[in-house]
Amino acid sequence: NKEDPHEEMVCNQALDMMVVVKRIKDPTDSSKHIHIRVGIHSGEVMAGVVGHLMPRYCLFGDTVNVASRTESTGIADRIHVTGSTQKGLASKPHFVFDNQHEVVMKNVPHPMTCYFLRENRLRRRRKKELVRRRHSVFDRPSYSYDDDEKELIASQLQEVEDDDAASITSSSSSSYHEGFRSGDRRERRASQLAGKVLLFGA
Repeated sequence: NKEDPHEEMVCNQALDMMVVVKRIKDPTDSSKHIHIRVGIHSGEVMAGVVGHLMPRYCLFGDTVNVASRTESTGIADRIHVTGSTQKGLASKPHFVFDNQHEVVMKNVPHPMTCYFLRENRLRRRRKKELVRRRHSVFDRPSYSYDDDEKELIASQLQEVEDDDAASITSSSSSSYHEGFRSGDRRERRASQLAGKVLLFGA
């Protein structure tokens, strides 16, 4: 369904997570932030509440398994996306993907085409608009604006600058083949220590 916003919402959430995680310090080394991998796959799932004593809402199906493997075959600080999710966002060109590559996944008969989600360009446009608004406000005589207006624009601008910082970090990260499959021990260790996050775009 072209009007289904799930994939767009999940990808925006993943980009937000990459911004937030950079503010969380590694408990073993306060000079560094923690690292996560994110995997996103789109497809059909079955869902329901399972159990009597401790009922839990669960998802079932191949989509869940592929999403898990998409995360585990990614690299730290990147958003690994399958071709089905990328195709689902084809009508939304503001989502930028890079590093197309083939991934062999367990119990999947053929290699899957995957990408790394880099940024949402609409956020960059929003930043330009906020910068323009800031200049228009701050260039006016001080008596013509109040502190609340100034504070609102400053906070909104900080949000999009954080988003930009995350996208820059993502775009400058190592490629799939250089980062995850290379012999660089630090990259491999970062991948091993990375937290596991699975997101689904139905």
